[in-house]
This record gives sequence, C-alpha cells and structure tokens, in this order.
Amino acid sequence: EDENIVLDWRAFAAEPPTEESMNIKNLRERWPRDDAGLASIPRRSWPERQPSALEIPQLKESLEKCMKEKKSCIQERFVLATALLDDPLRSFEAPQLYEYNAIKFGDADSACAFGQCLQYGTGIEENDELATKWYFVAAAQAHPQALYALGAYYYCGDGFLEENEVLALRCFAQAAQNAQHPGAMFMLADALLEGGILETNTELAARW
Repeated sequence: EDENIVLDWRAFAAEPPTEESMNIKNLRERWPRDDAGLASIPRRSWPERQPSALEIPQLKESLEKCMKEKKSCIQERFVLATALLDDPLRSFEAPQLYEYNAIKFGDADSACAFGQCLQYGTGIEENDELATKWYFVAAAQAHPQALYALGAYYYCGDGFLEENEVLALRCFAQAAQNAQHPGAMFMLADALLEGGILETNTELAARW
C-alpha cells in the first residue's frame, strides 16, 4: 500500500457526530462553570470513574464480598485497581488486578488499563512492547481508549510501533465513532484541517 496517496476521509470514518448527539448545549452550559473554577479537571480522561485511595477499604470489601458469592467480579476488581493507582505505596497492586481480569476474563477495560500501566511504568516496569500487546487485545474488542493509544503510537512512532500515519488515522477513526473518544475526534479534525494523508476539508474538520 502506498502511504503517500492522499486518501478520502470516508475510508476512515463515517459522518461526524451532530450537535444533538454530542449534547453540545450541555457542554456549553458547563464551560462557564469550569472557567469559574467550580468544576475540577479529571486527572485522566479514562476510565470515567477514578476513585481515590480513600475508597480502597470499601472497594476491597466489595470485591471480597463478590468473590465469596463466586462471581467473576470483573468490575469490582477493576475499580479497586483504579483506586490503588491513587496510592503511591500500593500502586504496584493495580497492574496485577488488571492483568488477572484481562487474562482470565478477556476484559477489554482491564487489558487497556494494564497496557497503560506498562506504557507509563505505573506500578510496574515500563515496557512499550507489552503495552502495545495489551492495547491490541483491547482494541480487538473496539475499545476506544486502546484504539486511541495505538493511534498515538503509530502517529508518533514512539515505543514498539514504527510511525505509520495511515494506521494511526484508522485507529483514531475507529475510536472516534459515535463520539466515543474526544482525543481521537480531535486528531481526525487536525488531519482534515492540515491535509496530507487525508484530503483537506475544513468544514468536516470543524464538525469533528
């Protein structure tokens, strides 16, 4: 495949979301409050729920209760792991829980989170090759954050993957579907604005 060919954006994504589907009115109402300092900015954009270390005892109790009932407890384990990341002294426990969920149950959220731990060396030794592997596991289930992470790897040529703008945009496009990942939507908009691999389309860029 010749990567120098200018590609039509339709090869990567469907129509961008409408204002109605993105609830633009609600976002515009929030911006003044955010500017006034009345709404905090999350530490990370994903996962949506990021409990603090103070919640660890309660979350651990919930997991233990779930396990006694002989359930899979995927969500309980995932949330506890996310809280553990907030505790520098116990952050090493988080990757273990994510990995368990990912291997035993094939959970996409956990595979992606484990990939993040490996990518940034959070609670575990940094390893871009393994991070990429787990992002692919999650991306195979169309996980938006994993697709965005792979897109970023391809786009920058960082870590284990070689730079490949075509594959990067494909990942961003899939992550952006149905307005699932704002970062991926921005990257598509930027590509449409600058042109190059994609045909320049300022109107479509603004809609993304």
